[in-house]
Amino acid sequence: MKCDYCDNEAVVNYQRVWISWKIMKDGNYSRRFKEEFDLEEPTEDNNVHVCHLCEERWLNNELN
Repeated sequence: MKCDYCDNEAVVNYQRVWISWKIMKDGNYSRRFKEEFDLEEPTEDNNVHVCHLCEERWLNNELN
């Protein structure tokens, strides 16, 4: 699979997904989360493949 920003091989896939956290009586979030939704595969900007060279730049919002 190729990087979405260059011609190198992708090494990481970032996907935007929904997860839920239980809110404890003290108002803090639980340490564990549940993936409890049956969602479609993220697409376009919600599903990004990056190589080692582009990953840091993508995480720093330097790539469009």
